[in-house]
Amino acid sequence: MKRLTELGRIARLRVLGGGYLLLEVAGGLDPASPPEAEVPRFRPGQFAELGLEEFCLPRPFSILRQDGRNLHFLLKVAGSATRRLAGMDAGTQLRCTWPLGNHFPLDAAREILLVGGGTGVAPLIAALWNPPAPGGRTRAFFGFRSRAEALACQALCPPEAQPQLATEDGEAGFKGLVSELLEAELDRRPPDSSAELLCCGPEAMMRAVARICRRRGLSCRLSLETYMGCGIGICSGCAVRTVEGPALCCRQGPIFEAEQLEDFR
Repeated sequence: MKRLTELGRIARLRVLGGGYLLLEVAGGLDPASPPEAEVPRFRPGQFAELGLEEFCLPRPFSILRQDGRNLHFLLKVAGSATRRLAGMDAGTQLRCTWPLGNHFPLDAAREILLVGGGTGVAPLIAALWNPPAPGGRTRAFFGFRSRAEALACQALCPPEAQPQLATEDGEAGFKGLVSELLEAELDRRPPDSSAELLCCGPEAMMRAVARICRRRGLSCRLSLETYMGCGIGICSGCAVRTVEGPALCCRQGPIFEAEQLEDFR
């Protein structure tokens, strides 16, 4: 797949609520940037590396939306890079490399259950904006700490595909963890029902979802949030353990079948 590295600028940084921010990056500042017709299209689950001048290595972020050569990202301040991005003004330049990594399998006629938590919902929201295959169906289950976080991210979803929500404080949707919400949903289904689960979020949540799927014999794919320093397999800093040996998250992933990952078996 074609990959693009170009100089961009922050077009907009919008406060969503619950501590979340929507970052829009506009590319095309390089004189040698390709015309619009040559700009690649990302697939849900892929990510971009955003390079900040004061950091030695860029930072990976799941792509939420694409509008021409403008990319949208969901942020929440969690470290030095996100804190720096959150404090930048519109017009600030940064380097952007995208689309990177593999993507979610959304082109088959089957039921897909999206399970996410925190900023891990970003690639899943991207999947909701991708129309399901004929005969297919997509449903989402998102978990957050509070009502403010839940409503901020829910507003980014297409109106016709609103997720079922779980909040730890119980102020929006199901009270508890999103893994508990998922299990309650699966308990209502016939034992022989099948679905493909796609999951992204905190590691503890993904472990719980992987265990649920294993007990029920369901297919489960996890989008790992491993730090990927270069995004193209040069630094080898994002190695994960699979049943077939080490794999680079940025090249073979970030999406893996749960049963292939040693740490999630």
